[in-house]
Amino acid sequence: MGTIGALFPPPYMPFVVRDDFIVRADLFPLPGIYNGHHEQNHFVLDSQFDEFLDERLAAFARKPDSYRCIDIEDPASLAEVYVRLIKQLAIEYPDYVDYSPPLLDLRHIGLRADLTDRQSIAIEIIDPDNDGGRRVLDWVSAQSGLTRLGDLLALAVQEDIVIMRLREDGSHLAESLHVLLPSGWDPAEKVMRGFDTIHEPVADSQRLMNSAANVMKAMTTKGPYVRFGFSISTCPRLDIHPDIVRPWDAAWLDDLDTLASNLTLRVERQTTMPFPDLGRALFSVRIYTMPLDRVAAERPDLLPRIAAVVRSASPAVLQYKGMAHYSDALATWCEASAVRLGL
Repeated sequence: MGTIGALFPPPYMPFVVRDDFIVRADLFPLPGIYNGHHEQNHFVLDSQFDEFLDERLAAFARKPDSYRCIDIEDPASLAEVYVRLIKQLAIEYPDYVDYSPPLLDLRHIGLRADLTDRQSIAIEIIDPDNDGGRRVLDWVSAQSGLTRLGDLLALAVQEDIVIMRLREDGSHLAESLHVLLPSGWDPAEKVMRGFDTIHEPVADSQRLMNSAANVMKAMTTKGPYVRFGFSISTCPRLDIHPDIVRPWDAAWLDDLDTLASNLTLRVERQTTMPFPDLGRALFSVRIYTMPLDRVAAERPDLLPRIAAVVRSASPAVLQYKGMAHYSDALATWCEASAVRLGL
């Protein structure tokens, strides 16, 4: 078998719905058409699967307890959420995923799992020529307890997976995080924290924190929803954990084309799925990246929109996003490139 990604179509480049940098919930109904694209799935498998798998396995190998954090106060309910997400994956990709309880066939990675005991699943390879599946098998088999099921799900998709829990007393917390490709934050600092506490470090987030109770109620009882996040980074990696150094050279500011060649557009496609009977919700995060000079060549329509978003950001937001020292030059380059292209 060739690469896993060869099974799937090339990725598209999503973008924010509103061309500004205001911090707010912005939960849009799923399915729906946004930026001309029909958004319908929670999980999006594409030709970059192998690249994602490489970085996700590398994150696990490098610092597993920082990328995967689980509260096991109620393991049965958490296991049920994992299984429901597996069922959703099978609904969205029936050609590659089959769940006929208790057996799960992940044909795209060549693995079969027996979920009879959700707290300690049995797993075997069904396609020995699938190198990606072999590496997933090696990792998952070395784990124990509920972690095995969570890690298998996390490595079978390209999305990072967060499970939010709303308790009967109204308190809320991040119960499970498999965030293997974080955008500059440490997942270990978020587990067992409330929605408001999680977002407290985010610049200009007071409005979002004030609506935490309403957002959590919407996530766990309504939807599903989709939303999009935006940043421009000097690091082209998918994984931008805070202990990974982001390259920077002030000399890039001397030539805007040089600056642009060292910047990468990074968009997060996020979805929510409610599990009201369990008082829980999925919050998924899928990372899309494209070098800025490639954006100019392949998606020039985004250049004026990127400039508008950056221009709208407050100094605090730009500082939080790590963009303060090049934001103005970035916006200027996008605007000049758009004019040059007749946009």
